[in-house]
Amino acid sequence: MIQDLLNDVILKDGETLRLNCPSCGGYKTFTITKLSGSTVWNCYKASCNLKGGKGSTYSLKAYQGLRNTEPADLVFDLPHSFTLDIPDHMIKYLEKNNVLKAWRRGLVDLYHDVSQDRAVFLIKKDGKPVDAVGRALKYGMKWLRYGKSSEPFVVRTDLNHAILVEDAASACAVSEYGTGIALLGTSLTCRALEVVTQYKSVTVALDRDAFNKSLALTRRLRQYMAANAKLLREDPKAYPRGVIE
Repeated sequence: MIQDLLNDVILKDGETLRLNCPSCGGYKTFTITKLSGSTVWNCYKASCNLKGGKGSTYSLKAYQGLRNTEPADLVFDLPHSFTLDIPDHMIKYLEKNNVLKAWRRGLVDLYHDVSQDRAVFLIKKDGKPVDAVGRALKYGMKWLRYGKSSEPFVVRTDLNHAILVEDAASACAVSEYGTGIALLGTSLTCRALEVVTQYKSVTVALDRDAFNKSLALTRRLRQYMAANAKLLREDPKAYPRGVIE
């Protein structure tokens, strides 16, 4: 099956062709790349193991490095300082930043870190906790990542459309209008790319002061899927409806 597909593809060195995966059926998750005289292929869908190459072993290994190499059995043990007893000042933060609706719908697991006074957003992969990110409620570093996972924070509400934002609170806020995916920064990691490209389309809605970064990310994502950048009037946490207006 793969060999027949390769025989039909003619690429120049450095070119990449993106197709629906012939193994798992993933929408535009399968790539074929001509790289330094080698031909390498790879599916970005996390549940698909289709990958390979012909030619230089070095080139194949380099290309496979684009895939997430995080152990599948990564386990995150919740710190003893995490509690489900949510204080009033954390509720006020959740309400102000439009997180309450996603929490009440059971779309996100929240904790309070009593030792650092942080609103904690649990990060999951395949339904299992792999990390957490905490927002300072009073003092200290604004955002803190507790584990070593490369997993983005996802609030899944739509099977086709994703909205790419910077932080976990924003992902909760915009989830009413599409699956919220938080980069937990402004960089699109290989794992985040793998997650985002499982959707048919994406709106890049980083904070207003990062619009140039939004444009750059959109250009990159358009290699794989339908993507557009949204110039926001307000922070998506404060005005999540802005991502669709």
